[in-house]
Amino acid sequence: FAVQTCLLGSTLCVLALWTIHKSKTLWDSFGVLCKYQMLTGLSLLLVTTVYSLLPIEWAPADDHVISIATTSIGEIFYFYSGEMHYLFAINRFVCIVFPTMKQVWRNSTTKILLFCAVLAVFRTFLMMMFDVNLYWVYDRKMNIWHKTHTEWTQYYETYFEVYWSTGEIALILLLDSITFAFLLLSKSKISNGEMQMNRKAEIRLILQSFCQCIPTTSVTLVYFFIFPTITSPN
Repeated sequence: FAVQTCLLGSTLCVLALWTIHKSKTLWDSFGVLCKYQMLTGLSLLLVTTVYSLLPIEWAPADDHVISIATTSIGEIFYFYSGEMHYLFAINRFVCIVFPTMKQVWRNSTTKILLFCAVLAVFRTFLMMMFDVNLYWVYDRKMNIWHKTHTEWTQYYETYFEVYWSTGEIALILLLDSITFAFLLLSKSKISNGEMQMNRKAEIRLILQSFCQCIPTTSVTLVYFFIFPTITSPN
């Protein structure tokens, strides 16, 4: 199943990258964010899939530096990919609510992406700052990823995964709500031509927001609030 998931995900990422390359309308901040999202997704799929497919007799021990480095790299890609979600929301917010700031936002995109990369690295190695024995491992018998259990595991999961991810979702929903409200309130102040442009922006916002918020919110709820109540690891 890991191979099929990797192939499907990689194919979709490559198709998205090809679309961005061919479509000049995506040569903006939104397109840049999409490109980095896809490149990060590809990297995450390749690293985790290749590592998980190693036979038990070939795989390094869980506490070996190679294992810790590999899982940490995968976690960095995971966090970085997640950070793209609220950057998409900020992009919508700036383009609709503060259109005069679009060029500033576009010029700052690279620096913001670099900051997010540093943040992803920090969040990943924060685990080992709390406890050097706290890191991700892959159970090759059960085919399950999990963290090692230390006295800091629950603290890290609570504050830097559950609360952090919930905060990210709340930020996205807040920004999208403000952006959507701005679109609705501005309808009475614009001409028919501008109304059509505004309508297109509104449809694009709704589609982006739904396609983004429904999966990410669902994953957050299932992973943090439903999975912990299930007794079977499968």
